[in-house]
Amino acid sequence: MNNRKKKGDPTPRKNFRYFYLNGKLHKLLYVTRARDEALAWCYSEHKKILYPWSEVRRRASRGFTIGQVGKMVNRQPRMIRYYVEWGLMEWPEQTYSLTSGHPGMHIFSEEDVFKVRDIVADQRPGTPRKDGLIRPRPVASKQEIYAQMKHDMVLYAKNKDGEFVPLYMAEDW
Repeated sequence: MNNRKKKGDPTPRKNFRYFYLNGKLHKLLYVTRARDEALAWCYSEHKKILYPWSEVRRRASRGFTIGQVGKMVNRQPRMIRYYVEWGLMEWPEQTYSLTSGHPGMHIFSEEDVFKVRDIVADQRPGTPRKDGLIRPRPVASKQEIYAQMKHDMVLYAKNKDGEFVPLYMAEDW
C-alpha cells in the first residue's frame, strides 16, 4: 500500500493532527494553504473554528499520544498510565469521536511531556543502596525531549571514549 501523500490531498500532515492553541486541544480537520485557512475542532468548546493557517503553524504546539510520550521519555505507555493511577500526575485532555461522541485517546501537550519526564527522573528503582546513593536510570534530558518534540530526531556523535552523546553536547574537535 502506498502511504505517500497525493498531490492536491487536502488532509494535513499526520504528525500535526492534534495541537494545542491558547491552552485548548484542537484536531486539525482541513487546511487550505492557498487561502491560508485551517479548520479545526476545539474539544473544550465542542465546535469548529476557522484559524489562519500561518498563525496555527506559528503559535500552536503539537499534541502527543501516550505512545509518542513513552518513546520520548524511554518508558512503556503502561508506566505512564501507572503514574496517573498512583496520583503522580493528572490525565491530559481527552479526545472523543466527532460522529458518535465516544471517548478517545488522551493527548499530551508539551508541558505535560515535561511533567512526565520529571516524574520519570524522580523514580528510584529497587531497594536503596547501602551507601545511600540513588541508582540512576537512563532518562532523556530536557534538551533531548525538546529536540524530539520540535524536530522528531536527535543526532548523536561518538566522543573519544566511544560513548554516544547528543550532537549539541558533543565536544569541539
